[in-house]
Amino acid sequence: MSALREELQSLRLMQLYARAEAAGVATKLLDDAMDGAQPRAAMIELLLRRQEPGAAQKPTPQPEPEPEASGGATSALEGDGAGTGAAARIIAGIQGDKGQREAAYVQLEALARGDSSGIADAGSASANGGGEREAPVDVAAECVGPLIETVFAAEVSVVDAAEFRRAHLVLCELCLLEPLRLLAEWVRDMRMGIAWGTPGNARGAVFDKDPSELTREDALAVAAPHIPSVFHLARGESSFSKSCERNDCLASFVRRH
Repeated sequence: MSALREELQSLRLMQLYARAEAAGVATKLLDDAMDGAQPRAAMIELLLRRQEPGAAQKPTPQPEPEPEASGGATSALEGDGAGTGAAARIIAGIQGDKGQREAAYVQLEALARGDSSGIADAGSASANGGGEREAPVDVAAECVGPLIETVFAAEVSVVDAAEFRRAHLVLCELCLLEPLRLLAEWVRDMRMGIAWGTPGNARGAVFDKDPSELTREDALAVAAPHIPSVFHLARGESSFSKSCERNDCLASFVRRH
């Protein structure tokens, strides 16, 4: 069990979530763990309890199944859309391999268009007994941080220049949903500097080249992290700063600059 604990402690929160979900931990327990003061530690304990002797004979109680949407099977990125579930599935894709990341980008692009069908009724209450459900913009906001911290910071051998640019365009499309809200996630904890300042990522790799080797693709990779700034410039400095006064995260960024 100690070896398993060590293995789990090396995983990120959303990797733990995906693993616990695959192990059959009830959605309510997963959501309670995510909402707690120490979600990572709580998720590890849930997984460890699943490995205890007799756990297989005492399965975790499952909530009442929701009606399936027409179309049959549900993909790895689709879910019940309640609470953190919808975002968690997309984040698991963002933190997965190249194919899983591509599927996550497609899902985020759909959200940017206002299409929440891929997250199974997010934004509606019909599948949750009339209770409030997560709107597409809420799901998008939860995904911005992992997108930046996972994809923008990845080594160029993992996320190449083409995917690096694509991920930035996805972020910009998400910002169209609600610019102030989504840009707040972009600048939270100075995240916007991750793409610019991470050595070895697609942008950083350009600066390791000899100037004679530079290409148009390199120029686009260097420019990609500046794309979200277009929203800032389009609104105008004074208008943007005034809006930021209503958002602690953005206000902090403006005061520093």
